[in-house]
Amino acid sequence: MEGIRRTAGLHASTGLRRLASILALAVMATLGALVAGIASGGPQSASGATVQTGALGVYVGAGSPSGVSSFASWSGASVTYAEDFLATTNWQSISQPDWWLSQWQGRGYTLVLGVPMLTGSGGTLATGATGAYNTYFTQLAQKLVQYGESDAVIRLGWEMNGAWYTWAAAKDPSDWIAYWKQIVTAMRAVAPGLRFDWNPTAGVNPTAFYPGDAYVDEIGIDTYDQAWGPNNSAVSSPQTRWASYTLGGAYALTWAAQFSAQHGKQLTIPEWGEAIRSDGFGGGDDPYYVQQMAAFVHNPANNVAFASYFEFDASDGSHDLTDGSFPSSSKAFIQSFSAASVGSPTATTTTTPTTTTTPTTTTRTTTPTTTTRTTTPTTTTRTTTPTTTT
Repeated sequence: MEGIRRTAGLHASTGLRRLASILALAVMATLGALVAGIASGGPQSASGATVQTGALGVYVGAGSPSGVSSFASWSGASVTYAEDFLATTNWQSISQPDWWLSQWQGRGYTLVLGVPMLTGSGGTLATGATGAYNTYFTQLAQKLVQYGESDAVIRLGWEMNGAWYTWAAAKDPSDWIAYWKQIVTAMRAVAPGLRFDWNPTAGVNPTAFYPGDAYVDEIGIDTYDQAWGPNNSAVSSPQTRWASYTLGGAYALTWAAQFSAQHGKQLTIPEWGEAIRSDGFGGGDDPYYVQQMAAFVHNPANNVAFASYFEFDASDGSHDLTDGSFPSSSKAFIQSFSAASVGSPTATTTTTPTTTTTPTTTTRTTTPTTTTRTTTPTTTTRTTTPTTTT
């Protein structure tokens, strides 16, 4: 597509490379848990809940509240959201994530949690659509309640419009939607205060995968300072990258704000960040991007509940603002997001419908075979796979 100029191959390779880095963290986290001996249609949630706009979050690595605190101290910003990702190793890593949740327990952050819909060891969207995996997600909801995270933001099957996850929706849209509804209904039955974030990545049309307002609390978009121009050329102008890709590109920020408003939802930006890439498509040290992101997030008209910076260097490129790689952008971030610059986020009240919809149980005489991948992540899951901004 011209606006975001990402081919399927570029999308997939970028997503898998980013995923590999997060997977490594998740593997270490899982090993840490073992060493420590840690055991291991529904109504919309939070009807009438008050949610702030313009809040800031960050991802600094698996289970690292100290890292979040350090980032807040460095930036002078009020960081109220902490992001993390569950592993895709097997169903137990999704249903019994004691190590992850214990790290965040009592820390005072709103947890933004990437929750896989399938594991690296098997499973299909078609089987999930029947409700066969509901027990795992019921157990996850129980764990969230146990660790005091019953109001967490759940990025269920994030970036479903990309091709790099086993739960990619394009291969089976109707089952993907049915499966989403099964999971949301099962988890809300245990923890009705969870906020389910339908979170595509920028640049690829996700509208065919929207499960309906009754099953979505917030609408997210992932976006990075990177762009693929005509004929896969680099886009060197920060102003062009912002105006024609990050903001106004295909299914980018402007679209996301409009789509969210049309559905009566708050917008979220669960992943955003600067990008230095070895292939030259990243924006590099780009303070203009940071300034424009801050203006977008803090503009009440966009109704952004939170924006979470991806403060982590992945195999697809560098994003870490605190290590000296982005000196001008770091200064712009502090100037744009420090508490002194921003003030207090604005509180808004969102009223959700009270109608109840129950997903229909699908019966199948034959279960589709598990989709095979040449590279299957064995654990954790977060992949933000940029798409020009992504």
